[in-house]
Amino acid sequence: MDLIKETTLPFDLLGLTPEHLYLFLGYRDNTPCDDIIQLTASLFDELASVCKPRYGYAIVEGHEVDKENLCLGDKHFRPGRVITKSLAGCGKYILLVATAGEEFAQWQEVKNSEGDILVSFIIDGIGSAIAETTGAYAHEYIRGEAAKEGLKTTNSYSPGYCDWHVVQQHLFFSLLPDKFCGITLNDSALMHPIKSISCVIGLDENAVERAYGCSICKKADCFLRIARAKTPAIGDNA
Repeated sequence: MDLIKETTLPFDLLGLTPEHLYLFLGYRDNTPCDDIIQLTASLFDELASVCKPRYGYAIVEGHEVDKENLCLGDKHFRPGRVITKSLAGCGKYILLVATAGEEFAQWQEVKNSEGDILVSFIIDGIGSAIAETTGAYAHEYIRGEAAKEGLKTTNSYSPGYCDWHVVQQHLFFSLLPDKFCGITLNDSALMHPIKSISCVIGLDENAVERAYGCSICKKADCFLRIARAKTPAIGDNA
């Protein structure tokens, strides 16, 4: 596997459809009204010619420090007991980021400036779907490349997820090239473009994908839990 990789994906390679987006808009077993369906389809078509989703990863050595802490590269992380247990036992770790991209962010800003609250709401859901699906695509690619070398991967876990404080995003990104995939952090450790994700994946010949990530979170009404359960393309990134 490449030790570091950065890739821009053709939008259509994600396999997203307007129907996938309804889950991110809060629709579960119900079908949106015709107006929502038509508006979502129109925005989706407009976006497809603009959006350039990206993902990138770096592979670092690491080890478990104790039941709540990991050392990744030369940085000390405190993901908490649950995540540390899920990532422990690996000799290497993948630091993965995925984003809907700056082009999406600029398009979203223009649309939001028009003042249509419904359009802004739908676009926000579209951005979440793109970031999540790009991350899932990247994880699947990594699984395939790892398998060629007799390696396996764990589930992915993100700063801000479970007991892992989001402020450790700063440590996470310090192990990556500056502005990797066009992503930057503000002082509060929030990413820009906003529709971006980051996560750690264990890599080892004995790595195990343990209980699916949502099963360790107690938030039963989380819309991402519902989306992931119904849409195989949506991965386990927070």
